[in-house]
Amino acid sequence: MLIKHHLDYDYLYGAICIEYQNKNILGFRYWDLIDQLWFYFLNTLNDLKTHSSSEFYFPDQPIKVILQKKNSRLILTVDDDRINVDFIEFMQAFLSAALEFYNGLLKIFPKKQEDIYYNINFIDEIKNLYHIQSST
Repeated sequence: MLIKHHLDYDYLYGAICIEYQNKNILGFRYWDLIDQLWFYFLNTLNDLKTHSSSEFYFPDQPIKVILQKKNSRLILTVDDDRINVDFIEFMQAFLSAALEFYNGLLKIFPKKQEDIYYNINFIDEIKNLYHIQSST
């Protein structure tokens, strides 16, 4: 349970969990500054529209993440772990989870809504860029 008076908007630690075919590519062992980590992923996914590969490091750790788009597939590499997934399926699931995260932040930090809506609008831009349908 989140207790908002114990959370600092500028230092939110957490983890993004990604599992595909019973393989954990990201999980709680990769915790970091979670709002920044989401944004790094979003920027990298946005970059894949004009580049076949893009990468970043975790905000506060030397963990390298590489995303490669090959035809209709996405290869996601974190350290030595790798998965090969359908690009559109990944995008739908990932962007839906990102939107859920930022909508949760709106409830906890209503005074930061301008910053949070910037990220929500960025998610919408990425959806439009790749013609991703909103999940219902």
